[in-house]
Amino acid sequence: MSARINYDDNLFYVNSWLKQLRTSLNLDMDSDIFLHKIVEDILFIHDVLMKLNQTLMKNVFFINRLECLRMLVLSKKEFVRFLEELQLNSSAFAENLVPFHEQFNQCRNIHYKDIEAITDILEKESGINQEESDIISSDEYLYLFKQEDESDIV
Repeated sequence: MSARINYDDNLFYVNSWLKQLRTSLNLDMDSDIFLHKIVEDILFIHDVLMKLNQTLMKNVFFINRLECLRMLVLSKKEFVRFLEELQLNSSAFAENLVPFHEQFNQCRNIHYKDIEAITDILEKESGINQEESDIISSDEYLYLFKQEDESDIV
């Protein structure tokens, strides 16, 4: 792995990937073909978020650390929301993910704990409430992840 980690670009890519996964689960895909890949992608996103979390927590002297931690919290919250939606989703494909719910719950619980730990750091180091200092508001963030109109698809 390179010595320099591009947190902004990595998180942007993870968020885009997550949006694509969310959209794909609404399709009527053959589980025989896509189940392994979907599960692999979900677990890979989990691993990437964990790796970014680990490096940011260790690198206390990184200049943009607080900003990156804020972005990481937003990405982790979106991932947790996605994992929760998987269990509630009644789409044909989501039913194939039921055997993985326990594993996804473990991932979700890990991210909940990380979100709490990062929020504590942000409050302590910045001296202000993290919710008041989001770079992107919750409404803006949801807008970024809303599904595109079919008319936008070429």
